Amino acid sequence: MGTLNAIAAGLVLLTAFEASAGPSFTAEAVQTQQGQPPETGRIYFSDQGMRMEFQRQGRPVVQIIMPGQGLMRILFPQDKAYAEIKGPAAPDFATRPESPCPPPEAGRCERLGTETIDGVATETWRITPAAQPTQPAQTGAQAGAGGSFQVWWDRQRRLPLRERHADGSTAQTTLKGKVSFQGRAVEHWETTFVGTDGKSRRAARLHDPELDVDVREDYPSGATRELRNIKLVPVDPGWFAVPADYRKVDPGQAGTQPGPALGASGSTPAGRR
Repeated sequence: MGTLNAIAAGLVLLTAFEASAGPSFTAEAVQTQQGQPPETGRIYFSDQGMRMEFQRQGRPVVQIIMPGQGLMRILFPQDKAYAEIKGPAAPDFATRPESPCPPPEAGRCERLGTETIDGVATETWRITPAAQPTQPAQTGAQAGAGGSFQVWWDRQRRLPLRERHADGSTAQTTLKGKVSFQGRAVEHWETTFVGTDGKSRRAARLHDPELDVDVREDYPSGATRELRNIKLVPVDPGWFAVPADYRKVDPGQAGTQPGPALGASGSTPAGRR
């Protein structure tokens, strides 16, 4: 079990893409970060969820994510063992929300109106995060001045096209046009982040409308993530099944909580809608 623990402790998601309502497919996932060798794996997508197969410390690992059930499974084929994480202990598998509003306990949300950005109709929202337990509660103008930020929300695509934060930093997302990626027609989106010092950083992503997934993401840090050799295939129930001869282990004892996904390396809109 010690080897299994070591593998699980270093587990990193090859991709943070969410489950799609588009057609099912398989692809090779390639993730790169500066100064590190590329990580690769096999990805299986369907409206039920996704399956990822990759190597960790030279040993095979399978990660299964099923959004509808709020369930993640991690399989260790060489050990014939698996663990399950459900509910609050599982990662956030939710698809894109209908609005940018956080849960009521996390903050206050106010719709201000509508505005057109680059020909796209957006909803404007003001979001005021709730005070932390260690901070005094703020109300009215104090809350707005202390930490509220404004979002211009594209309801059709369910993503923010513009953000303006209380410290003056901003983020602007723009559709640059359509391009070809591995023979598929995709949308090229670019996000520009401007910090309080006036310096800008850029991130880009290629979104495949048919698959309803981002097939490539370029982060400000230089990290990249992309899907290659995409093949549309029928869903195989075996993608999400656990072999009958596998034993179930406790997530806490096995140390199977995965580390942060690549999205932590740099911010860009999420892949699924």
